[in-house]
Amino acid sequence: MKFVSLTLLFSVISLGNPTSANVSNPIRFSTNAIIHQLFEMMRNLIRNGSEEEGVPVMDPYDSDLNVNFSKKYFSLNANLTKARFTGLADFYVLKTDFDATEISIDTKIIYPRLKLYSDSYDMEGHIWPAIPLEGHGKFNIEMHHLTVLGKFFLKPSEDGKSILIDRVDNFNFNIKKFFSTTQYDDNFDDIFNTMMDDLLAGYINRFNGYISSLYAQAVVDLLNPTLDKFDTWQILATIL
Repeated sequence: MKFVSLTLLFSVISLGNPTSANVSNPIRFSTNAIIHQLFEMMRNLIRNGSEEEGVPVMDPYDSDLNVNFSKKYFSLNANLTKARFTGLADFYVLKTDFDATEISIDTKIIYPRLKLYSDSYDMEGHIWPAIPLEGHGKFNIEMHHLTVLGKFFLKPSEDGKSILIDRVDNFNFNIKKFFSTTQYDDNFDDIFNTMMDDLLAGYINRFNGYISSLYAQAVVDLLNPTLDKFDTWQILATIL
């Protein structure tokens, strides 16, 4: 990853200071260019993975999946065979307010379309005790226009080489719409899919604060082991 880091540094120099070829001028690094390159590095990692570091390709991500979630008002147990998840690398960044004193990025990211589908699934669970969730067959659901917001506080890894997430403040999200063509029992599929399209986004958005508070730390715990494999702190250090 040293080659990647050097490539990013040269790209940042070029973006941030077009006249830097004149060696009599000191190199000035553009904060926006640095942050932009870090996000592009993430996009490249999601699309291509890293065989060297044991990071798989995550868009598209192909695998058998098991989802097991249980809370008082919502539970779900689902097994998806030959599942494929797409759209994770197609994000665009609307806001990146960097604070060098706090070493934080206040950001707003939009995923236009995230899609999960599989050849076969089995599911059971409930929304509140009174509404059962059951089904089997082909699974196909799309999430349209997912907006993720949060202030990410950054820190160096123990060896000082990697950018890690220290914590996330004001973590929140919003979903514009779901679209589903999932099979349930071949009798009421159209009805259930229409309910998913019309109601699910609103239901999740209504409780997004509660959901975000539950999973903000989980996001940190999920990302940091991968971030720790790459020598990126030297890039961020140029604007501190």
